Amino acid sequence: MNIKKLFGAILTLLGIAGLIYTATIFIDTSGSTVDIKSLIIYGVLGFLFFIIGLGLPTLMFLHLLTHAFFKSCLFLQVGVFIH
Repeated sequence: MNIKKLFGAILTLLGIAGLIYTATIFIDTSGSTVDIKSLIIYGVLGFLFFIIGLGLPTLMFLHLLTHAFFKSCLFLQVGVFIH
């Protein structure tokens, strides 16, 4: 197997595992307090690893641009919500 395809498959599986982990944390702690910022970070990292593992450079660049803008807005809103 080509090392590039193996590395892509590993990153894709890590991304899927990260998204499942995030969903599990969200469902498990829906009745109690949960750190919203860490939940957001786990979800974004899972999605980012999934995109990188697929090897789509155009989608990776688009995600990089939109991630920077929307993440800053999201963290500002979460900070307002917490305090």
